[in-house]
Amino acid sequence: MTAAVTPDKCSDSNGRRHGYMTVATSARGRGFSLIELILVVAILGIVSYIAVPRLSRGARMAGAQTLRVNLALLQNAVELYAVEHGGKVPDDKIVSQLTKFSNFDGGRTRRHKNPGLGIVFGPYLSEIPVMPVGSKKGGKRFLTTKRPNATPDGSGNRNKAWWYNHTTRQIRANLPDSDRDDSGVSFNTYTGAGTNESGNGSGSDSGSDSGSDSGGGGDAGEDEENDEGDEGEEGEEDR
Repeated sequence: MTAAVTPDKCSDSNGRRHGYMTVATSARGRGFSLIELILVVAILGIVSYIAVPRLSRGARMAGAQTLRVNLALLQNAVELYAVEHGGKVPDDKIVSQLTKFSNFDGGRTRRHKNPGLGIVFGPYLSEIPVMPVGSKKGGKRFLTTKRPNATPDGSGNRNKAWWYNHTTRQIRANLPDSDRDDSGVSFNTYTGAGTNESGNGSGSDSGSDSGSDSGGGGDAGEDEENDEGDEGEEGEEDR
């Protein structure tokens, strides 16, 4: 609102004139011009061009860091298991052995401690972490192997995101070589301590690891059956 002062010959009841009278007038509203709109759109485009790639790169870097953390958690759990089980490491039943109570030889696991059966060790993880990156993102099962020279290559179904060698005690990401971080390093070379500088395994190693995949699939199924059996036995003990 603007106030315009206009001269007027106003007089009071006594006939005396009062100088000027102030009259309130409305200013006409004005919208954006075409040039202003073009400038706004151009600025928004420049901001998105700069910001969006950085946000995407930041998300990828966060995923890679989460992978390192998860690998460290899993590797530490394996080492703690070995300490409490006389140097013996988890085998194909690694999921149950890390997330449940177990006896000294690791052959029996339960969701609850059972001193009468010697099931008093662990658990070492509340749950297996999910794979945060790559083509098997969200998977949390293991592909296991005993071959000392084997390396992960992404074999197995989508849910078999983790790779465990219980001969070398090593846990890695079960991802193909093509799944890489921003530096071009394959995620399957990461270890609990960082990245494996030795690079990827040879073709023969990958082939031998793939050959153990079918066995790994069977191991995973056997592990699930073992869990169900544990729960059944636990129910009998409660009764």
